[in-house]
Amino acid sequence: MTADERQHDDQNRALAAAVEHHRAGRLREAEAIYRRILAQAPRNAEALHHLGLIAASHGKLDEADDLMSAAEAEAPGVSGWLLNHGKVAAMRGDFAAAERLFAGIPSDDPRRLDACIALAKVLLQLGRPEEARARLREVESAGAERPDFLVARAFAEQALGLPADAERSCRDAVRLALQWPDAHAALGMVLRLQGRTAEAETAFRQVLTLVPDHIDALLELGSLCNTDHRPEEALGFFERLLALRPGDRQARFGWATALISAGRTREGRGALDELTRDDPRDWRARWARLLSFPKAYGSDDEIARERERFSDDLAQLTEDVGPHLATDLPAILDAVSSATDFYLHYTGGDVRDLQERYGRLISRIARAAYPDHAKSLTGSRGQRIRVGFASSNLYRHSVMKSHGCWITDLPRDRFEITVFRLGGLTDDWTDRLRKDARWIDCAGLDQKSLIERIGAEKLDALIWLDIGMDALVQVPAALRLAPVQATGFGHPVTSGLASIDAWLTGDLMEPNDGERHYSERLVRLPNLSVSYPWPDRVPGAVPDEVRALKESGRTVYVCAQSLFKLLPLQDEAIARIARAVPDAAFVFITHPSPAITDIICGRLTQRLAVDRIAAEGRIVFLPRLSEESFLALNQAADVVLDSLGWSGFNSTLEALAMGAPVVTMPGDTMRAHHTHGILTLAGLSELIAPDLDGYVQLAARLGLDPEFRQAMRVKVTERTRRAFDDPAPVSALAEWLERAVADTQP
Repeated sequence: MTADERQHDDQNRALAAAVEHHRAGRLREAEAIYRRILAQAPRNAEALHHLGLIAASHGKLDEADDLMSAAEAEAPGVSGWLLNHGKVAAMRGDFAAAERLFAGIPSDDPRRLDACIALAKVLLQLGRPEEARARLREVESAGAERPDFLVARAFAEQALGLPADAERSCRDAVRLALQWPDAHAALGMVLRLQGRTAEAETAFRQVLTLVPDHIDALLELGSLCNTDHRPEEALGFFERLLALRPGDRQARFGWATALISAGRTREGRGALDELTRDDPRDWRARWARLLSFPKAYGSDDEIARERERFSDDLAQLTEDVGPHLATDLPAILDAVSSATDFYLHYTGGDVRDLQERYGRLISRIARAAYPDHAKSLTGSRGQRIRVGFASSNLYRHSVMKSHGCWITDLPRDRFEITVFRLGGLTDDWTDRLRKDARWIDCAGLDQKSLIERIGAEKLDALIWLDIGMDALVQVPAALRLAPVQATGFGHPVTSGLASIDAWLTGDLMEPNDGERHYSERLVRLPNLSVSYPWPDRVPGAVPDEVRALKESGRTVYVCAQSLFKLLPLQDEAIARIARAVPDAAFVFITHPSPAITDIICGRLTQRLAVDRIAAEGRIVFLPRLSEESFLALNQAADVVLDSLGWSGFNSTLEALAMGAPVVTMPGDTMRAHHTHGILTLAGLSELIAPDLDGYVQLAARLGLDPEFRQAMRVKVTERTRRAFDDPAPVSALAEWLERAVADTQP
């Protein structure tokens, strides 16, 4: 045997020993042997590749990529090496390289199934779900009983808008591999994308029973709890994740946003600032900081400071985004699609200027990403006008209670209706909306697919029901997907988007100078602009706390609005009513985050203390209520107090339907005029106060004068029906649509 042959034989024995160590998990011993081999034979392909595998297992992905590339230069076309290298490339985010590597595995190779599954995942990351599904079909018969194949197929099906198929594939994967955590995690992700957050949470919690430190499950549960207004729980998950991976940017980001949701705004902003100091082009952190409004305010001065802070942050972000649109567009789009400026709108007053500046930034990003959808369109000459409605809230939600009539009641002999479900729950109300409408389930579609799906319908008009609530809507709404585009008061604030032609409002709810609050052309439909249905549920049991107050002879005032609606002016009104009505008790409903409830409770307590009134026994916070219990609460109320600055709509109508007198004071914007419009339509203008003094006096009189209160309850019972099931708005909407579409025809 020659010296070269002996050296080659020694290397083979060393490689065999190293591979044995490697398979047994003794990575340190394996690495040492591989490096000794490379010291003698620097171009030994097998040692290079296996050393790359060890580097990848330690998270050293760039080093792994270099080593594997060197191995393939020496021994090209080894299928197993291509598969491993492709997985490393995908982990590095180099999806183009991963695609090339996986595609290099021959069709007759035993590893082809693994390669097709891995390639399908990469194609999904590249936004090519049709190709991903095609790859999976190549090997469907061979992979049908493999859980990893079923999971990959599920994500392709979800991306293609086939949510039922995606769920079925995930559940099959779980059935085949009950103890495989990734099967449960995939089910959770698919359910989350479909808006079924409670079921998704159950799936992710199951993952943690199998692997308590599962990174993806901890991250998803933290995000779900934060979205579900449980920031304290979210913080627990993110802190567990940070203990495992102290530098993980996703965990740090989630922790920061949960701090803000928990009312710890300064800490949360500080954590976001740390992320952007590390990386000034962390656009998601920049966007989150822009939108980091407190959920409740201690004073009017704090509100003014927050609006100024938002204005400054918006100006800086607009300036900084511009130079990076060409290079960072995917990351910028991801950021913009993560959250809206929802809480800006709860700072009171006119927000048109800020909203238009915000809208211009979103429009600039949208046009850069989708230039083909930024062009003007012309209407069709079809027999029926094609109208689309889009929302994530197509179930028993306030948006559907108010605006479902636009979908169900437009005459089908004149209009062809298409409904785009963007996410959220489904229930009996969803079933009503499907009737006589083309139903397109877009839940879980990525933004690009959603835009293409809506655009493909060639609509004459598109109505976004609630711009400002769902972050996924922001970029599509900034584009031109139909010749006529409009929105309504599903979220009653101007969109600020040049792409939205009309804002469909209720004439009775709009102040005389309402036009100045909108970037869109204001279209005043009759009365409330909608036909609100009479409640189809009956009251349940009165909450125990309220029943006890009534039995003790207390006068019960109910203000059952979301707590983030309540501005400091509300405290002033309540303190003055409490001073005038000594036996008054004021009932509120808690926010899901205890920190928000604590802020409002503390603020009310402080204001009452100024007048030497103890809050104990006077201020009552109820837990979250079912719809039946909410109706019962209003039925038991002596007086319902409308929120000042952002008036009730659904809550006011439901209170009136239960016979409760609702006291309001209209403000200077449409969102502060809802109850004013409802009471005017019902013929109950006696319950409308002209100013704060009048609001306090009227509420106090209702509390102190049982005969007056009973007379008003009788009037409410007799007249309230006038505000419900009004056909006039939908008829006017139909006429406006016909005129608007005709104006776009060549």
